[in-house]
Amino acid sequence: MGRQLLGGIRLYSFIYLGAAALAQVAPAAEPAPPPVAAVPVVQPAATLRLDALTPLRLIVVGALSSKTHQRGDKVVIRLAEPLRVTDTLAIPAGTTGVAEVIHSAGGGMGGKPGELLVAARSLDLSADVRIPLRSFRIAPAIGRNQQGLATGLAIAGGAVGGVAAMIMTGGSARIPDGANAFAKTAAPVDIPVALLQPIPGRGAPLTAVLAPPADPKAIVENEKE
Repeated sequence: MGRQLLGGIRLYSFIYLGAAALAQVAPAAEPAPPPVAAVPVVQPAATLRLDALTPLRLIVVGALSSKTHQRGDKVVIRLAEPLRVTDTLAIPAGTTGVAEVIHSAGGGMGGKPGELLVAARSLDLSADVRIPLRSFRIAPAIGRNQQGLATGLAIAGGAVGGVAAMIMTGGSARIPDGANAFAKTAAPVDIPVALLQPIPGRGAPLTAVLAPPADPKAIVENEKE
């Protein structure tokens, strides 16, 4: 009985010592690598800001006359050249907008000059994106009644804060189809990039400079009553 007990103790000790030896020989588990930080994906901007007071050149679509147009009549205007928003993107030329007749009076007896006051309202890129406009003026006009013309432009630039253009001549006031006009953006607008077009090449800036053309087309014509 004593010999069996002693043999059991020796066998147990052998197993224990063998397990301890294996535990010392086995390599320690390597630490888990740190998690790799996700690289953020930079998404292109969905909109771009067009600043307030950005100048632009427009074309009046359709002839206007104080004989045929009354207060409240809408006038189609069109962007004459691409309007740069960034160095690579611009609002395309031909984008249409709205102006409005805010005063109209035909010429009267004794050579009373006609009057036509037009205000630019907006440039419409889509049904949801409209650029408000201000400081609208027609390119310098040529007419026989230069005094009346100067008076009208002074009224437009002063009494109504430069938001419209008044043309006055003897007879009826007229603005011909295709007349050059100028305006400025009235407020900053965030424009969806999808509505812009790439600028071909890297030429001179495409935004208009508020200066009359060498050969102004906005000629005010006298019309006998």
